[in-house]
Amino acid sequence: SVGYALYNKDNFMVAAPVKAAKSEIKDGKTSVTFKDIPLGNYAILCYHDKNNNGQMDFEANGMPKEGYGASNNDMSFGPPVWSDSKFIVGEENQSIAIRF
Repeated sequence: SVGYALYNKDNFMVAAPVKAAKSEIKDGKTSVTFKDIPLGNYAILCYHDKNNNGQMDFEANGMPKEGYGASNNDMSFGPPVWSDSKFIVGEENQSIAIRF
């Protein structure tokens, strides 16, 4: 499965997300929908929960054991960065594709 977390700037990678969801992988893809999101800036982080333990697993040296991704697909070395991952939630529905 893949776990998804929707963050705002204040809680990005430091606190519980605004919303979270989990989706089973079908034909190599997953999909989630976050509803009733107030207008503003957000970022989505996701991870492939290979062992279905409900959390992202790390090596002893801090490197991830499972694949992960972020909105805008800017996955340079190191953890995702707010300024590179943020997007605007406006009045219109939107679709975001994330690779990992």
